[in-house]
Amino acid sequence: HGFSFNVMTDITMFDCQSIGNHANGFQLRNLANSQMTLCRAEWNGNFGYNFTGDWGNSAGAGALVANGCSTDRNGFDGLHMDATGTPPIVFNGLMLRRDGRNNGAGGGGYAALASIGCTLPTVVNGLTVFPGNDDAGAGTNSPEVGVKIQTATLFALDSAYLHAAVTPVVRDAASKVQFGPSVVLATGPTTAPVIQPGGQWDWNGTAKATKATATANALETWVGAETFPAPSQSSQSTST
Repeated sequence: HGFSFNVMTDITMFDCQSIGNHANGFQLRNLANSQMTLCRAEWNGNFGYNFTGDWGNSAGAGALVANGCSTDRNGFDGLHMDATGTPPIVFNGLMLRRDGRNNGAGGGGYAALASIGCTLPTVVNGLTVFPGNDDAGAGTNSPEVGVKIQTATLFALDSAYLHAAVTPVVRDAASKVQFGPSVVLATGPTTAPVIQPGGQWDWNGTAKATKATATANALETWVGAETFPAPSQSSQSTST
């Protein structure tokens, strides 16, 4: 790993860059009441950031606030969360680029941001996902998935542009997910992205119809499994 911190209270990471490491860029376990600002994880072999381990559930437990952090061309998920515990964790202004390289092959179900079995209530404000291949043009466009949410206790996302190579969002029935109205979905090449709104409102401010089951355009807490496919060529279309 580039950085590995385990059970460190009140740690402050500022302008830390982890690049080209064999495993994870940042390996983070139980960092109560901590701050992470303007950090970068690039071209690491596995995850860019890995939030893992037990973060506690007592009155003295805590999590972390991350501001303005970024990724670029990591091998697996750009930001991966499988941490347990109950303190909420907050991400503001994440910029996740070209992750899920997978040795140049792309695919593999890797995501820019993945919450897999994470029990920390997760709040994300301002997230951009942008796909791509290697600097010289080699490799497959990635990440395959923008945001992947599986068996997550709570995942709340507001104000996001999720441009993935194949699927902007994948989530399962076991997760509690809430998206705000300013979430936009996109797929395709960066030269000609296909974009559609992913929140409650259409481009003209008209409220979209919602269903009791999960839809790509519902502001409610979704229930039921859902994979958001590539947006259609019509910007007014809805996913079903």
